[in-house]
Amino acid sequence: MYCHLLVPVDGTPVSDLNVERAVTLAARLDARVTFLHMTTDFAATGDGALLHVIAPRRFSDLAVGNANPLLAKAVSAAQAAGVASQGVMRMGRRPDKVITEVASQIGCDLIVMASHGLRGVGGLLHRSNTERVLRQVPIALLVTRIESSAPLSACEQALTIIRGEHRSLATVARAMRDLVKTPTDMSPADLQLLAGMTVYLRGFPRQEHHPKEELHLHRHMRSKCPSSIALLETLESQHQREYRLIAELEQLVTEALAGQGQGERLASQTNILAGAILEHIGLEEREVLPLAEKFLSEEDWSDIESAFASNTDAVRDGMGSEQFRDLFRSIANSAAPVLVSKERRERDFSQ
Repeated sequence: MYCHLLVPVDGTPVSDLNVERAVTLAARLDARVTFLHMTTDFAATGDGALLHVIAPRRFSDLAVGNANPLLAKAVSAAQAAGVASQGVMRMGRRPDKVITEVASQIGCDLIVMASHGLRGVGGLLHRSNTERVLRQVPIALLVTRIESSAPLSACEQALTIIRGEHRSLATVARAMRDLVKTPTDMSPADLQLLAGMTVYLRGFPRQEHHPKEELHLHRHMRSKCPSSIALLETLESQHQREYRLIAELEQLVTEALAGQGQGERLASQTNILAGAILEHIGLEEREVLPLAEKFLSEEDWSDIESAFASNTDAVRDGMGSEQFRDLFRSIANSAAPVLVSKERRERDFSQ
């Protein structure tokens, strides 16, 4: 049976849904997964070559693009399911050739991908790319969805967004935990990175994620599935506990940056917070989302999807949706163990 799956990711909803299905398949097969994201060679462009000379740090961020955030979230989905995985970024112009070459280089025996179909305009999941891979690749190819033939339902779109936000939060929580494994060796740059993570965890869940869960998902669940009320109250109490834990950790990080902190205490509080976040996400995905799929109507899901998909520029408490995405990108770029070296992290989070 299949042992090593290659899963291209491009950050679109159909790609995110494909990641979830590939992870489920890998768990059943006891297989490992390599997630692949392709980006163009920014250095080969005129703007890229100029930026490389005049602003090398900015060049590095643009060259990597969204690779680290996308791969980090995919890897997080695999971690949640207990599936061994890695993320790989490759530069290229022909996605079909990159997919074929990577599959051969790392010894994959099954490619799992979706396709945007006729509506696709580019990227890894364009219909023509899927067809070219099918003609070229010497291994099995599983196409889980052709979006133009089977558009995502409101339920699928809403769940893809919710799970995607869970993956972002879980990525930060796990990165925090890794950062404090040896608290006595933490550098000022490590503390700055931890401070950025606490800003993200203080702002994004409280402003963007949890309120939409409570006002939309939980509201519909209370109406359509009254037996879930006690479970929903548990989740909402966990939201409040997370807010308190984050405030306590922020104070410890501030003290550490001022040279007054205790490493072991900081590490302990970080691990408590990370554990609480991961436990909360696990409970929601194991218990609440399956019940929601069972009991909520498409009209309910349309309301939930609209709430989570809303992306305004309104700034609350000093940060807006776009700023949270930029902050997550910075965290993912700095915490990525393969794509970004520790030396770059020292540069990016100093000053």
